Amino acid sequence: MTNLEFLNLIFENIPLYLIALILCSLFYWYIGAQYTHTWFDPMRIAMITNVFMATAFVFLYLAGSIDTNIFLYFVLAEIIFWIGFKLGFKPNTKVAQKKTLIGEKKIAFCLFWIFLFLYIVCTLLVYSLLGIPIFQESRLDTFTGSGGLGLIGRMIPFFKIYCIFYIYYLLNKRPSFSIKMIAYISLAIFLVTGILTGSRSSFIIFITVFWGYSYFYRQNISSFKKYYKYFGVFLIVTLFTFGFQSGDLGLMNSFSLFSARMILSGDNYMMALPNDIWKQVFTNGWFTDFFYGLLGPARIMSGEGIQPPIGYQLTWILYPKLYGLSSGPLSSPSLLGLVYFGWGGLAFVFIIGSFTGFMFYLINHVLPKGVISSIVKIYLTINLITFIFDPRLAMGYLFDSIVNILFLCILILITYSLLTHKINQLSE
Repeated sequence: MTNLEFLNLIFENIPLYLIALILCSLFYWYIGAQYTHTWFDPMRIAMITNVFMATAFVFLYLAGSIDTNIFLYFVLAEIIFWIGFKLGFKPNTKVAQKKTLIGEKKIAFCLFWIFLFLYIVCTLLVYSLLGIPIFQESRLDTFTGSGGLGLIGRMIPFFKIYCIFYIYYLLNKRPSFSIKMIAYISLAIFLVTGILTGSRSSFIIFITVFWGYSYFYRQNISSFKKYYKYFGVFLIVTLFTFGFQSGDLGLMNSFSLFSARMILSGDNYMMALPNDIWKQVFTNGWFTDFFYGLLGPARIMSGEGIQPPIGYQLTWILYPKLYGLSSGPLSSPSLLGLVYFGWGGLAFVFIIGSFTGFMFYLINHVLPKGVISSIVKIYLTINLITFIFDPRLAMGYLFDSIVNILFLCILILITYSLLTHKINQLSE
């Protein structure tokens, strides 16, 4: 089912869609209440997307577009994923408090300048050699066939997260006027380059990093309500991005596109399930398909003959004119499980849920408290949340996390050595 067909089906059955939306909202309200405490929490933001994703398959069933067998599978898959998540996550364990990095504040300050410089240089390099993503047919094709520049694309998001986090840290310390100006100019750069990525949710990074700063570092989320007013600013930025990409900056056009995008968050289900289109998808076997995102970039697994992501294939089946374009819906755990194993996918979903919950537990309760470690925590949290939407894509982010954390550790060692050497020289 195409996007237009799905939207037309909704217009013809608005009461059914509202019933599906209410049922899914209640389910995810319960899940969100278990693990989130503020609208700044990236997990709660993920719940909003999950509501519209789940609403799609519930609505399709109520409208008679999918059979009972498939509907029951996805209902069970959603429930089993969160049961697994709950078993893996231990919310009552105390957060780690111990600091382990000597001289962390000086090191963190030096790394801020290094990462800010690297972000600006790498971003301009990408723009000059590969083009600006927002002006390309698909922003996902930006690094396709770019060779070594693909590594830069994996590292830029971490540079950005580190700098935004540290800017919040600086501004909370009541810095000098010059530092304030540098901080605000840097935020403006991140805002503009975020829009130029072509990602319509680029503003969310500012919200989630602020949550990470408050939750992981300050360990205080009680004052978040006074910042809710800034959601209006971020909404305006999002609407502007939608309007800019469509060539019509009118408010009604931008809002209509935004609303349609939210409804179409369930495009993986509405494209795959009606008429059993998912059966036309090909993979190289579940192990190769699932782990390629982690092992492929590391050159442990060959990319020869690897089938495109399920979302791309669904797009090419329903929109033949888009064949070869890197565009398509996410592959949720339940959809991946169905394609890999049929009803056996319920076990796959449970394992993914348990792994995701356990990793969240490790991030929250094992890593020590500190500026740099808190940045690592929010970076890993953002990447881990992808397992809720698309575990195959998340495996690629897992590789990115390993690369960036190794790079961070190397820079920490170098910076620590240089600072120690300088201190020893001054003491002589």
